[in-house]
Amino acid sequence: MAKDSVLVDSVFTSAPNSLETIYISAIPALIKAVTISNTTEINAAYTMNIVPSSGDITKPEIPYRVVPRLTADTGAEVVNQVIPAGGTLRVSTTAANSLAFRVTGRILS
Repeated sequence: MAKDSVLVDSVFTSAPNSLETIYISAIPALIKAVTISNTTEINAAYTMNIVPSSGDITKPEIPYRVVPRLTADTGAEVVNQVIPAGGTLRVSTTAANSLAFRVTGRILS
């Protein structure tokens, strides 16, 4: 029986308003939980995309979400979504080093 594991562990973006890859899926992965923590004294926003191996982004799964200072968000829109084989999980934030992304999931085989 497959068990959940950490796919992304406290990853921060390095540049504002830049789409950055935080996870690459060699085989399909089911997202089970997401936490986005704002560790700063400013409000920050993010977008999150699940991108297939073709690289085509049709629309963000989470188009724009503000996380107030010193709080967290659950990223509920991507829970139970599958990152396809060769696909990526990409995020963009309004401020570099402001939001910590943690994702747990199950590798599907």
